[in-house]
Amino acid sequence: MPRNEAKPLDILSTRAQEKAVTRLSALKADDATVTLTYVKRSGQSSVSTGTIGEFSGKPGYDTGSVTLHTDDKGPRTINLHRITGYTIVK
Repeated sequence: MPRNEAKPLDILSTRAQEKAVTRLSALKADDATVTLTYVKRSGQSSVSTGTIGEFSGKPGYDTGSVTLHTDDKGPRTINLHRITGYTIVK
């Protein structure tokens, strides 16, 4: 399958995606600044800090993502199923 074609997630990744949407939606409503820890497509771990923006993509598929508005890197689109943790900064 080409990279841009949505692929279904396995059950564990789907659950991780659902939890991320629930938690991050609440943080967006609070306009909280958060630090997200996630795994990039390359397998490298990464960290970004900012405010939660828009959710996009199809639930249950690898295209489900959130935009994190950061001051240092600009807007970051992060796949929801790749988020491994978050911390509330303020």
